[in-house]
Amino acid sequence: MRKKDARTRALLLDCAREIANEKGTAAINMRRLAARAGVATGTVYNYFTGKDDVLLALTEDDWRDALQKLERAM
Repeated sequence: MRKKDARTRALLLDCAREIANEKGTAAINMRRLAARAGVATGTVYNYFTGKDDVLLALTEDDWRDALQKLERAM
């Protein structure tokens, strides 16, 4: 397995967020995500175990961003 790259993970999450915004979270799947990101489906699986893992990562990122905004506002 290749070394994981933070930029590739971020790209995958950005693409997953785009798909969710356009078509809803039900439309996210590993093949669609790979196609959107321009990578092989296997590459997506190097970063995420499945759709639920992608959705969890999106949720974690959203909460992290919200908490950082709240801390700055305080």
